[in-house]
Parts: sequence; structure tokens; C-alpha cells
Amino acid sequence: MKKLVQIVFCLSGVLLSSCWDFPENTIENNNIAAHVILNANPIIDAPDYMGIVNYFMGVDIIYLTCEVIDKNDSLYIIDDSLITYIPSQITVTSDSFIFTWETENIQPQNENGYYTFPYIDVDSIHIKGGSEYLINITTFSGFEMEGSTKVPGDFQFLKWEDGKYLKKTGTNKWKIRWSSSNGSYNYWFEIDGNHPNYDENRLAHRTLGNIVDNEIEFNFIYTDQHLTGEEPGIDGELPITMFALVIAYDENYFRYKFLNQDPAGWINGLGMAGSMNATKIEFEQDLNTE
Repeated sequence: MKKLVQIVFCLSGVLLSSCWDFPENTIENNNIAAHVILNANPIIDAPDYMGIVNYFMGVDIIYLTCEVIDKNDSLYIIDDSLITYIPSQITVTSDSFIFTWETENIQPQNENGYYTFPYIDVDSIHIKGGSEYLINITTFSGFEMEGSTKVPGDFQFLKWEDGKYLKKTGTNKWKIRWSSSNGSYNYWFEIDGNHPNYDENRLAHRTLGNIVDNEIEFNFIYTDQHLTGEEPGIDGELPITMFALVIAYDENYFRYKFLNQDPAGWINGLGMAGSMNATKIEFEQDLNTE
């Protein structure tokens, strides 16, 4: 069953050093761009207090096929009036899996920074971490694209030596860590914290992207901090209940978003054939007593 989901789709990334030298993998330049992202572990049971919902959190596959002017047009596929979204047939296969569906001619809509995209979310799909998938696309005009992605491996959060998930490193400064995701090229991290004394407009929150290590140091900010100027642990209470999430991205997603390399994962055509994997944890730790 095909549905729609509101997602955050941010294509602005930090360009890294040119020492990242990936070979060109296109055999034909054309004006067809496709974006297919596979998700190994959809997050479907985040707590009600969680703040920013990351794109692709709770679905198996997100997709988009369109006509673009050129490669530069493909890199900035969102909010571009020159792009025409086109229907196509997409097939995803592995050694033990095959799934085919037809896309729809849907124009993504910007609603306060959130976009409406088509996605696939069915019980019969289970994308496996560490597995390679082939992706074939045939547009209704007859153009064919072929690509592949290797999904980052499964991983998990790790406790510190004292048995806690957060280690205090300073005033409102904390470290969290996780095991390595085999095949991942970088990570995205989010944490949301709650406290019984917070009002409905307040959470302790932090998001950080383009992480290359398996741990991160961060500080909490209040979701209403821009209005109050208060800082957790200084002007107000730190959280005691937290939900943390890390997403691991494959090579193609990294190349496309952070290096602006297009195509990424396709043998022909433009766009990205990418994948990701996620791990999450909900835990209690009274940071006010640390």
C-alpha cells in the first residue's frame, strides 16, 4: 500500500575534503533523476514527547522519480519549479527478496519546512542491515535505470563503565556512544529528553549530523530556548527520561548529500540509490544528580 508521509528533506550538507575520491559510476548522462532510499529499521514506536521527527523514520522505502535540467538541477531537487515529477515502475531485489511497485506523479509540498513524499510501508518488506540490494527503474516513457546500495549493518547504543548511557563531561555537556555499523559512512544523532516539570512547549533536545565517530559530545537545548533564553542545567532542570536515535548512512547517501556527487549508486541516470539503518533507545537517567 502506498502512502504519503511528511518528512524533513535537507539537501544542504557540508562539503568535505577533495581527498574523498570516488569513481564516477555513470555510463550515460540524461535528464532522469531518481531517489530511492531503503531503511533497515523503521522507527515506529517513538514516545509521544519526541520532538523533531526525522525523515524516513517509520517507513521502509522512500522514492521519487523526475525529469531534471542537468546534474546541478538534480542535486537541488527540492523546491525547483524546473523539475517534472514522473511516474515509473521500481523493483528492489536481493538474494531472498523482490518487491515491485509503480510510482505516482506527485508534487512534493513544502509545509513549514516539511515535505510530503511518497513512500512504501508494508508488512512484507524487511530491509536487512548488511545486505546489498539492486534497484531497477523503468519510467513510463521507457527509460531504464539500474543501481545498487549496501545497507549499513545493525548496531546498538553502548553503556559507559558505570552502566549509564550518558557520561557527564562538563556543565550541560554529555557523551553518548554506540557500536560500529559495518559499511556506514557517517551517522546522524538525535536525543529528546523530558521532565515532569516541563510544560507542553518544552523538551530538552539536540540533533547533530555528519558524525564520523561512534560517539558524540553534546549539550541539551530547550525547544523553547529561543523564547526563554534558559539553558538546561543552568536556568532549568535537565531531563530524566530520554529517547535517543542514531541513523547510519550508506556510501551513496554520503556521497550525494555531503559531497554533492551525482549520481550516487546509479549506473545510469542521476540522483541517489541509498540506504540507512537506525538504532534507538529509551532510558531513564536523572541528569540533575550527575
